[in-house]
Amino acid sequence: MRVAWFTPLPPMPSGIADYSSEIVPYIAERSKVDVFCPRPGLFRRPRVPRGATLHDPRDYLRLIDRYDAAFYHLGNNPYHEFVYKTAKDHPGIAVFHDADLHHLIAHVTIEARRDPAGYEDILREELGEMGGRVATLRRLGVASEFEKFVFPLIGHVAVRAEGIVVHSEDARLRMQEVAPDVPMTVIPHHAGEPPQSVRAITREEARRRLGIPADAFVVGHLGFITKPKQPGAVVGGFADLYREFPDALLYMVGADRTGGALGKLVSDLGVAPAVRMSGYVDLTQFYLYLKALDAMINLRYPSAGESSGTFARALAEGRAVIVNNYGSFAEVPGDVALKVEIDSPQAEQVGAHLLHLARDGAFRAHVERRAHEYALQVLDPNRCRDLYLAFAEEIGPPQREGGGQRPPRRQTTASLSEAVAREHVHEGAVKQAVRGAAGTAGNAVFVDLFYRVLLRRPAEDHAIRDAHAALASGSMTRAELAERVLGSREFAEVRLLDDLARSGRLPDTPIGPDTTERVVEIPWMLSRWRGAERVLDVGHANAMDLWTSGLLDLGISSLHGADLAP
Repeated sequence: MRVAWFTPLPPMPSGIADYSSEIVPYIAERSKVDVFCPRPGLFRRPRVPRGATLHDPRDYLRLIDRYDAAFYHLGNNPYHEFVYKTAKDHPGIAVFHDADLHHLIAHVTIEARRDPAGYEDILREELGEMGGRVATLRRLGVASEFEKFVFPLIGHVAVRAEGIVVHSEDARLRMQEVAPDVPMTVIPHHAGEPPQSVRAITREEARRRLGIPADAFVVGHLGFITKPKQPGAVVGGFADLYREFPDALLYMVGADRTGGALGKLVSDLGVAPAVRMSGYVDLTQFYLYLKALDAMINLRYPSAGESSGTFARALAEGRAVIVNNYGSFAEVPGDVALKVEIDSPQAEQVGAHLLHLARDGAFRAHVERRAHEYALQVLDPNRCRDLYLAFAEEIGPPQREGGGQRPPRRQTTASLSEAVAREHVHEGAVKQAVRGAAGTAGNAVFVDLFYRVLLRRPAEDHAIRDAHAALASGSMTRAELAERVLGSREFAEVRLLDDLARSGRLPDTPIGPDTTERVVEIPWMLSRWRGAERVLDVGHANAMDLWTSGLLDLGISSLHGADLAP
């Protein structure tokens, strides 16, 4: 078998570049592998994985007939643009490392290329008229990062693919919503081996090389530092540990994408003497830090359906890891990784886990042993290689022509939208937002998004678990869930808020015994006054949720001075 493998490669700063560098040598043991990757710079060449041959992506069409399968490794890093374009034009097996491409698409169109028309074309293909409205708002600068998770924009690639690979059951459920007819399989994110130069390094030796005290309790956060990775909970939880263990250290290893907020947080919480920020490091240095740790924190919410390579590496090293009980992390047994619920104070939970690990050496050793066992059993690269090649034999070669013209397959989520329309025909914004969320999520993430869209808040963990179980078993349909939420007292309050926002009036007094203080507070947050132009304070903490369901259909002519009139 001969396969084409489209991926970024080191030194491109992408986790998927490291992923391919690790797994391709295993693939090459059983097949011929041609890796397609452009130069990362004028005077720089990609580092070619062992056993593979490097090609320029521009040569692919000339060579395409020689391949028995083509794998397109898709992610949201800007270095994946060439993979994204080829996957659309010459479909093969699309490997979705994220069940979301909105971040990449926004970057390569409206954000970096000043191509608002290209951005709008993609949104309209996936979301229809609402997609045009979303594109207009982003063009005007009235947008947040949250809608990139609500509208993942994976359908136009997924429905053209010959086959789909994802790394978790959570991602598979998301992909099946938009491409139910495309063959797909779950291949876990393998646990790669460290570079040879540090493969045999012990915890003690890693600390010696890094200048870390041998007897300190060392906590780490490895990877890009972004808001979805909950740096507030990471540092806040560490602060609880630091108060009891003043020799503890926190290493934040990765590029800081918080715009300076991380440094301020560290200072405000009084932990600056114990926090070290390394910036971006290469894979060898990454493993030195990982081997030096007693515990790693790897939170992520909201999720783009991704699986964490850092998490897989930490398990393989036998490290105690603290993760959110959400998405792909929720699929890992509770004795393999320590879980943090998203609907309870996360910093407190992180702190409690760290204190337990620091106080109880036997408990920490048990978690470390289970982590290593799980990696050996589930994340073995040889097993992952065999799964890739078996799926390649099933799917067959890539298409030479016509991928870009294949009509999208019809999504099968009409019953939910119809139920909402039947019960609440006057709720235009709700109908649109529910239709957008319903068509892009698996059961668990759908429930969370559904609550955010309709009730303007995340779903409680028990609500996610119970609804997911009911939907998965067939005892409740999505339409029935919609009707239950739409008939609740809480949704009645939300409707009142929308009505108040649209009419520009304050609630009558008294409000009534069945309402909450939110009815009083949220209209003031909206700042909607009769005759005023400023409608929504997009800087407010709740603006993302309000934007999703309310802003799309307010029917206003201007927003913060931006002309929205047709």
